[in-house]
Amino acid sequence: DDDVACLFMRSKFEQSPVSHRPSLQRLLRERLSLPSQHLVQTYRQPPTFVNASVARPKTLVHVNSLQALRDIVQPPSLAPSRRMPWSQACESIDGSTGIYCYAQHDGGGNEPGSVWECRQFPSASGYPEDPATGIAAAALAMALFHQERPLQRYKFYQGMSMDRPSLIEVNHLRAGDDDWVYFGLQGRVEIDERENLEVPV
Repeated sequence: DDDVACLFMRSKFEQSPVSHRPSLQRLLRERLSLPSQHLVQTYRQPPTFVNASVARPKTLVHVNSLQALRDIVQPPSLAPSRRMPWSQACESIDGSTGIYCYAQHDGGGNEPGSVWECRQFPSASGYPEDPATGIAAAALAMALFHQERPLQRYKFYQGMSMDRPSLIEVNHLRAGDDDWVYFGLQGRVEIDERENLEVPV
């Protein structure tokens, strides 16, 4: 289709548990209004409380229901007095560049564990929430792929709570040597505006 963009990537994949879980729990509770009872807090699959990266580290947080995910409140653009700014709060989570919360989606006939709904709160992008984040979706896909039962395709809905829905598909996943990974990214693209740029030759 003309409005579908596809990208195939080769990248280094890294993931590591968050070093201080209580700090992350406090951040989620105080800044995103996400209490601990709505978190999946086991180290078992799927991955949670880990920083995962195919480009920049994103903190993966597994939420126990779609409703709890959708009830998350965007972080304020300005920090209340005596609180560090959101960018610094994310940086304190072992250098994270954003919080990527996700919950199991009903799947609609897809293979179990292959469809998720996500919300991405970037650390310093100039806006509180991102409706579509390819590198975060890819990092989550690779973290899921490195489990005991890897799949070859994952789908991630994002932007649903913003009324700017997106669907990102990560497919053809493969792990190589020395932490190199290979995968495809695919999603529909809606062009807001066009502009012609003249590039000097």
